[in-house]
Amino acid sequence: MNTPVKIIAVVGIIAVVIGLAAFSFTGVNTSTPAPIDNTLTASSTPATSTTSTITRGPTSQEPEIPLNPNVKLDTAPSASSSSGAKSSSTITVQQGPVSSEPLIPPKDGVDPAPQSFTIHASDESADLTNISVPSGTKVTITFFVNQTGTYYGGLDFRSSVLNTGTIATGQSKSISFTATSSFSFTPYWPASNVAKPYKININVQ
Repeated sequence: MNTPVKIIAVVGIIAVVIGLAAFSFTGVNTSTPAPIDNTLTASSTPATSTTSTITRGPTSQEPEIPLNPNVKLDTAPSASSSSGAKSSSTITVQQGPVSSEPLIPPKDGVDPAPQSFTIHASDESADLTNISVPSGTKVTITFFVNQTGTYYGGLDFRSSVLNTGTIATGQSKSISFTATSSFSFTPYWPASNVAKPYKININVQ
């Protein structure tokens, strides 16, 4: 082969290679990818707030129930429903039987006031021989034996209720009792047990 022919063949081969290379280059996607945006966009979501509303019922204007030993208060709270209904309390008043008896039974009348008496006596008489008092009266009697007209041994006033014992002349003695029935005191000479001619009567009305 001649030299010119070889040159032409080489040039043709080079042209073919160049064309193939150009074709391959243009077929490849040379577009630059879009840059990745690394900026974070914050999505601001408003917080959800929950508001609880407490509903207060009207204040009861009913009068308070007086405390009574016969009254029982039964407080039973009602169950709250799952739907959020307000709970309430029910007060049940159980009234027991009312006693007709008074707390303090009245007395049958008023106790009579105590009474006191003083008797001056001798062998023959006394300045007070009748004493009248209501039943239940506490009575105090002071017996005074006179020196004049009385034997030196003195006097002893005796009764079915109580006795004074010997009271010397010029001396006195007091006795007390509750009058429930009538009776009498009789004066005696203590030494001879001789009764004197008079009595001191206690009249219970």
